[in-house]
Amino acid sequence: MSEEKEIVMYVRNGFCPDIGRARRALEKWGLPYREINVNQDEQARQRCLEWNDCLAMPVIVIARPDKDLPIEPPTPLKRGQSPRNVDRGTMISEVGQSVLRTFLARHGFPVQD
Repeated sequence: MSEEKEIVMYVRNGFCPDIGRARRALEKWGLPYREINVNQDEQARQRCLEWNDCLAMPVIVIARPDKDLPIEPPTPLKRGQSPRNVDRGTMISEVGQSVLRTFLARHGFPVQD
């Protein structure tokens, strides 16, 4: 894993199958990550709304250690486009396991089963 990058996952309270799947995948692959709960952090909530125009969770970003923002601005969504499974460079939301695997590997995080 790159020492200059960190996985940050924005989450919310309550049941969300996408958040559960992402947590299980990261744990299975042995990848450390940091969570930010948008129900407890209003700035994080606003950030996710600006990024996705909705609270699509989880939002996974590649950040510098101890930072909350992506290392580079994410590629904007097209007007009306769902953020689900869209690799936006340094961010991905509501992601499936195979897409998450590819996203993380591209950023230097080794994904092993």
